[in-house]
Amino acid sequence: MVYMTLTNKTGEDDKLTGAASPAAERVELHIIASNRGLRRMHEIEEIRLPSHTPVALTPGNYHLMLIGLKAPLEAGTEVPMKLHFAKAPPMAITVKVVEFGARRKTKE
Repeated sequence: MVYMTLTNKTGEDDKLTGAASPAAERVELHIIASNRGLRRMHEIEEIRLPSHTPVALTPGNYHLMLIGLKAPLEAGTEVPMKLHFAKAPPMAITVKVVEFGARRKTKE
């Protein structure tokens, strides 16, 4: 699963409509939603990106799912991705692979 925060810095609302990575056969947009006390993950077509508003892709919410990995991912490496939007041009990014279950450390 890929997590990040996206901020649409334009004056118009936009949408994340897809993503791709050479590390996987495909990348899907997902959300985890509760229904009658059960939490389920499912694919969605888009993630709304309101103007000047950060949108967090976090555990238990929106995230990107790499499907059909071409090789195992190793903690500490980086994976290239391309994000696709309804209005903005595609954006090339890299995401860092962390150990499964790792959490961000918070400042104390």
